[in-house]
Amino acid sequence: MYDAIMMTNDEWMQESQQRINEKYESAAAAARKGNSSKLDLMKEVERQTLLKVQQGLCAPGMDKAAFRAKFTDKDGVLWARPMPHHGVYQGKKLAGDGITLIDKIRAIDDARISRTNKATRLHESLVTPNFKFPTRVAAEFARLCDKGWDDGTSYVSPREMPELRLGLDDLWAAYNRVLSGEKNFCAIVISSVEPQDWRYFVPFGHDFGLQSAVLKTV
Repeated sequence: MYDAIMMTNDEWMQESQQRINEKYESAAAAARKGNSSKLDLMKEVERQTLLKVQQGLCAPGMDKAAFRAKFTDKDGVLWARPMPHHGVYQGKKLAGDGITLIDKIRAIDDARISRTNKATRLHESLVTPNFKFPTRVAAEFARLCDKGWDDGTSYVSPREMPELRLGLDDLWAAYNRVLSGEKNFCAIVISSVEPQDWRYFVPFGHDFGLQSAVLKTV
């Protein structure tokens, strides 16, 4: 599966550019008719991508020639398969003033349509706890408080159930900060809105869209 998909990288580069170009033309046409939402979304994705470059999470953009030069081997085979970079709305978030609600837009890499996920092996021996784990911990607290504890060495008498709180740490840019050794699998392509052209970016970490990134980031 891997070799069969990777051998179509040249054709996919052309197809992905065509897809993005059609998406841009559709968004630009809608904007000329007064609906700029799709074009604004593309602009926001471009802004977020360039911001990642400034934050040191992503290499600067390359044109097609530079991208090919970087990822083509001595036999002329292209070993990178860029994923289309696009935005989705994910509800609302607070603006900088802490009061106003604005659209929350997240840039996502389409590893499904590029077939990158199909070319990725997902063997993993780690098993992480699911959402039931905190409830089991709370149940054990309740049992100990109800019956106490006596193992012959230490003794804890029954007591009132304490207040339990659950805390979660959300690491900043976790996907982008976990370094990936396979840069060819993390390439993304976006359409620059003004002027309209294509740029290829290679994040230093994992893409938000790769199934394998979930396993490696965990």
